[in-house]
Amino acid sequence: MIEEKKVGYKHTDVGIIPKDWDVKSLGDISRVTMGQSPLSKFYNNEKVGVPLVQGNADIKKRKTIIRHYSSQTTKLGKKGEIILTVRAPVGAVAKATFDCCLGRGVCSISFPNDYLFYYLQQLEESWGRHTSGSTFDSINSSQLKKILIAVPNLIEEQKKIAAALTDIDGLINSLEELIVKKRNMKKAAIQKLFIEKKGIQYSNKNWEELTLGDVCSEINDGTHYTPKYVTEGIPFYSVENVTSNDFENVKYITLEEHRSLIKRCFPRKGDILLTRIGSIGQTRLIDWDVNASIYVSLALLKTNQKIEPSYLYEYTKSTFFIKDIESRSLINATPKKINMGDIKNVVIRCPKSKKEQLEIAKILSDMRQEIHKLEQHLAKAQSLKIGMMQELLKGKTRLYKTNNVGGVAS
Repeated sequence: MIEEKKVGYKHTDVGIIPKDWDVKSLGDISRVTMGQSPLSKFYNNEKVGVPLVQGNADIKKRKTIIRHYSSQTTKLGKKGEIILTVRAPVGAVAKATFDCCLGRGVCSISFPNDYLFYYLQQLEESWGRHTSGSTFDSINSSQLKKILIAVPNLIEEQKKIAAALTDIDGLINSLEELIVKKRNMKKAAIQKLFIEKKGIQYSNKNWEELTLGDVCSEINDGTHYTPKYVTEGIPFYSVENVTSNDFENVKYITLEEHRSLIKRCFPRKGDILLTRIGSIGQTRLIDWDVNASIYVSLALLKTNQKIEPSYLYEYTKSTFFIKDIESRSLINATPKKINMGDIKNVVIRCPKSKKEQLEIAKILSDMRQEIHKLEQHLAKAQSLKIGMMQELLKGKTRLYKTNNVGGVAS
């Protein structure tokens, strides 16, 4: 479908853009320096020379990172320049956070402001069209310099677009840092609670080590055959529902088949689903009213009076639990699996007091929910950035005062 042109806009080789913007080649608007790898004998980790940037492995969160140094500088990339990967994968964009030696897998691009930095990010998914088709999927200097860029004529408008995108990047980075901080806080809490057995009472005298077999009245897997699926009916849960934490997009079986299953292992509210084939040790607490069946790839944990379901669920998220259950899985099994008898022997550390179990579960649940909300905010910010780039880098939304025909007002 042909995009409709608005008043004050024009059709170009890169799509519809404002009339007061131009389309120019990358080589015309910037200085491109292709990388050249130094001899391997000059590589070192003793900080001799300058950091070496060779490819995607030397980039993290759109910044260059230091893995190796080179005492021979073949091509120099300057701090603040754009770094673009030119070999497998082509088109990954970063900012040089230090002067560096450019290896053959990258180039540096110099431009007066961050407009081009964001414009190239927008092109990341389309670089396949420009590659040479070689085994390693690369782009050469001539091809690179011919890439077309839509550019506002006024530098001030370029800067305003870059500033707006820099602001949303700042929000994304701050959310990412906060999530890391909160995750580390939760790890520290889990260490205190489950490994050091220092609960709410800060005493390990009232803690005990039990097994899943001790704290569950039943541990069963689901049906061992694949039933016939229907468009609606009784939910039929499998590993994928637990690993994706998605219990809305599920498969269904008929009520008759549900009732006739040879292994009638039916989850109820308060039970815990545990993955045991393919993926090992992931869990989901059923905290909703349910009438469903499960596949053999899942184990169903029905707790007894010794433990609160919410506490057991939080405990299953600890590294102590995950390492224990992994160690009991079958070494040579394909797909990976753990037998039902071995699940019963997995160790569970818990306070004897049910009240303390509930208090611990609430603390960890609150922390998990806080992290989840931050992750949702991050996803929204990342989506907002994509939308802003589509609007701003094509001039659909202008941050500079324009007249009634789409040009910049004098």
